[in-house]
Amino acid sequence: MISDSSLTILNFMKQHYGQEFSKDELASTLSLSPRAVTGAVNGINGMVKKGYMSERVEEVEVEPATENRKAKTRTIRYETLTEKGLAYDPVAEEEAKQLAAAAQRAQKTKKNKVEEDF
Repeated sequence: MISDSSLTILNFMKQHYGQEFSKDELASTLSLSPRAVTGAVNGINGMVKKGYMSERVEEVEVEPATENRKAKTRTIRYETLTEKGLAYDPVAEEEAKQLAAAAQRAQKTKKNKVEEDF
């Protein structure tokens, strides 16, 4: 089952298909913690790993180099929904899993009933 944070992000990204957002932008726009966004996007069952989103990494200079030190940079990760993500329907997937489990239970019950009759 998909987490609430993942579902919130997925629905937002579907509404803004073709646009890319940083994790910070997603967190502030959707009132989620940055940790929740990172978990939903890159966690064990993350949307990037499943192919629902793609990620682009950019190094941005936040302080220029001086004579005595290197420039300070920050890594920003931008997320974009893929076609697979656009087509993904987690509610339908969950319903299909429940139907398959019910069919399997019914099959077992039927098999046990036939064996009892012998």
